[in-house]
Order: sequence, then C-alpha cells, then structure tokens
Amino acid sequence: MTRPMAPEPNTVKRLRQKIKDGSANSDDYALLGGCVFLKGDFSESVNLYQRAIDVATTPVQKARVCIEFGWEYFEMGQEGEAQKLGQRAVGVIETERDCPEVWTCRGAAQALIAQVEWITDAEKGTKAAHLALANLERGLGASTEFKGKATGYFDAALLENSLGNADMAITLSEKYLQYELHEWEKISGLTIYAEALRNAGRLVEAHLKLQEALQYARDHKTVLPNLYLELGTTQCHMSRFNDAKHSFRQALLALEADPYGSKKANVFARTYLSLAGVCYELGDLKGAEAAYEEVVNLQDERSPYHCAALLGLGQSYRAANTEAKARECFEKVLASHTATEEERLTARVDLARSLYKSGEFVKAETAFQALLQSCYEDDARRANITLWLGHCYEGRGDYNKAMGNYEEVLAAHHAHPDDKTSAQEAVRRISPSGQKTTH
Repeated sequence: MTRPMAPEPNTVKRLRQKIKDGSANSDDYALLGGCVFLKGDFSESVNLYQRAIDVATTPVQKARVCIEFGWEYFEMGQEGEAQKLGQRAVGVIETERDCPEVWTCRGAAQALIAQVEWITDAEKGTKAAHLALANLERGLGASTEFKGKATGYFDAALLENSLGNADMAITLSEKYLQYELHEWEKISGLTIYAEALRNAGRLVEAHLKLQEALQYARDHKTVLPNLYLELGTTQCHMSRFNDAKHSFRQALLALEADPYGSKKANVFARTYLSLAGVCYELGDLKGAEAAYEEVVNLQDERSPYHCAALLGLGQSYRAANTEAKARECFEKVLASHTATEEERLTARVDLARSLYKSGEFVKAETAFQALLQSCYEDDARRANITLWLGHCYEGRGDYNKAMGNYEEVLAAHHAHPDDKTSAQEAVRRISPSGQKTTH
C-alpha cells in the first residue's frame, strides 16, 4: 500500500490552463503530474514532477515534490529511483530550522526510504521506519495545522501497520480520514485503515471499508488491483474462500487493464500466490499448481517470491501424490542462493515428508533426524518432526522406537493439537507390547 499522490483526475484541464498561463507554483506541476500518472502517462508525469522540483521556491516545498515523485517510482516498481528521491528530500531540508512542518516532511521522506529498504532488508527497513516515526511523531504532536500534516498521519499509519502496531495504525488512519480529502486520498486512506482493522482482527469492519474504497475506485484503474488483493486477503481471514478466489481473479483482471500492469511484476506475483493459496485451501490442486507456476515463470530466482512459489508448488504436487515433481521443487529451493533460512528449513521438512510418502523410510528417517538438530526443545516444529520420525520407524517395523516418539509428542507441551491427535491415533495402532495392531 502506497501513500496518496494526487487529487482526482478531473482537475487536469484546470491545471493545464494554469501552467499554460505561466504558473510558477510547483504545486500545480506536481498535482498535474499525479493526475496524468493516474491516467497512464508516466512519461509526461515524470517531466511535470521534474519541473515542479525546478520551480519550487522553498526547501520544504522541493522536498515534498521529491517525496511524491518518489512514491510514483515506487508504484512503478523502480525502487532505486524512489530511494534516491527520498534521500534527496532528506538532503534538501537538512539545514532547515526544526519545526513541526520540517519534522513531518523529514519523516515522510524517511517513510519512503523505509518502504524501499523493507523489500530487500527487513532489519534495515525496520530501523528506517522507527527513525521516520520519531520525526513524524514530533511534527504531528504540534497543535497547529500546516501543509503536509494530513499526509503525515497517513505515512505514520502506513509505518505502524508495517511494524505490526495495528491499534496505533487504526488511530492514525481515523485522524487522516477526518480531513477533507480528494477521492484518490480517500481510497488510499480507507485501504490502509482496512488493513489495520484486519490486522487487529476486526474483519467485518475491514471488509466494509474495502467495499467503500471500491466505490470510489471504479474509475481509477491503477488502484483496483491492490484493492481487490486486499479484499481477497480479508475474505481469506474470514474463511470466505470462494469469495476470496473471486476477488483475486478480479485483481488479475484489473492488472491486465492497469496501464502500468506490465511494470507490476511483484503485484502479479503476490496476487497469484494468494490465488494459489486459496485454491489449495478449497482442494483445487490443479488451480493451485497453475497459479504457483505463473509465479515461478514470472519471477526470476532473485525475486523474494520465487522460492515461496516453488514451496507452494511442491506442496500442491505432494497433495496430489505427484512426489517426483514435488521433490524437484523442494530441491530447487535448497539449491537457491536467495532462499531464506525459513524457506530452506521448510523445503527440508517437505522433502523428508515426500521421501516418507514414497515409502523410502530409511532416507526419510535420516532426513528427519538431521532436522531435529535444527529445532529448539520448545519449538512446535520439533514435535511435528518427532511425529514424522515416529512414522518412519513404524513404516520400517521398529514399533518400539515409533511408540517412544509418539509418546514424546503427547508429552510435549509445545506440540500442535493436530500433531497430538495424530500421535494418539498412532499409539492406538501399536499395542503396548510393541506389536502393530492395525493401520
């Protein structure tokens, strides 16, 4: 979710006339730049923002234009350019005397930088977000109104939401939405508000806010993909999986109609991943496989979504008993230079399960024993691995060892309820004397 950039596009004619008449107001150029961006003309938008920077008469004014321009690049997936403009904005006001307007402007620039850094380095992005919030809080704490205060509330809400502080994000979103806003700004505000409500577990309210945002957004092709994606995500949390599936498909259709759709590979990837997940939940394994394959084909190995899609694809193949294909996916994750530690661990677990499912109990046993060394004593995953290791022992006929593992799972306070249920069923299959009874 990005911050608002411009008012509704129906002001284009008026702004063009003002500029034709020789306007020296940087706001006119910046607002027109935002408007034509929404209409799909990125090239003209870039020229207008550059002119807005040139004609700006104060450092704060120049910094604000850089920030808005940066969010436009961020929306286009050009994070490097967005970061440069955020840093330029910080530099422009570096020597300005501190006051609420300067603090808020500085925080807004740092918020843009934080969103960029989060993509490649979560720790670095978090530090930048806290730095941005410190400045925003100083500026927004002032009792006086000033230009940029409204969007300061939006920036702060965006950061708090990203940091997992849903209640604070809700409060800030509500303050932002109290201002007189343009249509585009209402859409952005309602979307971040809905996301915060969802994160706080207030799902019905979140759903209503997204439906309200959609009413404003019908004529804004560039915002519809994200709105439908957010709507589908909320519906998943409500266990309305068929509705979510429809919303994710609507998001894909909206991306096709988006004039910048070809530039939004990451949005396509997130949408297909979401669609794949809901198809899997509904038992539509072919649909899940197709959606995961779209991400694998769309994203190269450097993408943060590539390994996630390979894992999901492998799990879909495994659910469909296509073990050879499943194993190939998990092995690709393990061979990837960009896989996270969590993704590698998941791939190792899934690969071991696939070996078990293929009847290769000795190989699976070796794999699960190695995995136990990667888990802490109170890790829920350890209980799950212990359960699977018990299945391996049982599979090759060592019922005494199997019983020991199942009893360990039953005694583990950190074991997931489903794993305890599976262990209880397994114990019933094995007699107290260590002989198997039924399977």
